[in-house]
Amino acid sequence: NSNLGETLGLSIEKTVGDIRENFMKDPQGVPSGMDKIVYLEMLMNQVLIEQPEFDLLVMGRQEGQGCYCMVNNILNRFAEELEKNYKYLLVDNEAGMEHLSRRTSGRVDILLMVTDYALRGLRAVGRINEMLGDLKLDIKHKGLIVNRAPAELSQPFLDEVERIGVPIFCIIPDDENLLEFDMAQRSLLDLPDDSKAVRA
Repeated sequence: NSNLGETLGLSIEKTVGDIRENFMKDPQGVPSGMDKIVYLEMLMNQVLIEQPEFDLLVMGRQEGQGCYCMVNNILNRFAEELEKNYKYLLVDNEAGMEHLSRRTSGRVDILLMVTDYALRGLRAVGRINEMLGDLKLDIKHKGLIVNRAPAELSQPFLDEVERIGVPIFCIIPDDENLLEFDMAQRSLLDLPDDSKAVRA
């Protein structure tokens, strides 16, 4: 999700999407004597934002016209090599399954599906859950996160959760701190310990 860096208080200067677009504009612009794969992986390392607690790689904009197969395959390979260096790899998707469907390994330990407290959002999760079988992903666990929830979930909402068949892993209450931090462009990592969202 391109907004994740902002919510963590980071300034994003370049993304994987930028690398892909620039390469597609000039595929022959690789330095003399350097392999294309090595060159793209070098550029990928340059856009990796390293922090004490985590590293962040921002995918960025969608693809333009033309065939991106070769570039996407290299990026997938790079992501899978990168994965070996970390205890945890979190992929924060935009809404939908497009990015997951491109993961070449197809391995997912925990798939968290997020909805706000609305039947419409919950039904969108249900549709995604139904699509999972077609994507040939190896998913060990699936769970639901209910965001901006009231103190008590209504029976119609709980009935829909049961119909979808994905257990609720976490309920995050509505928290005025989130809006305040967003308006002030502050990192959510700086939320106070007594914040309702942090405690949840």
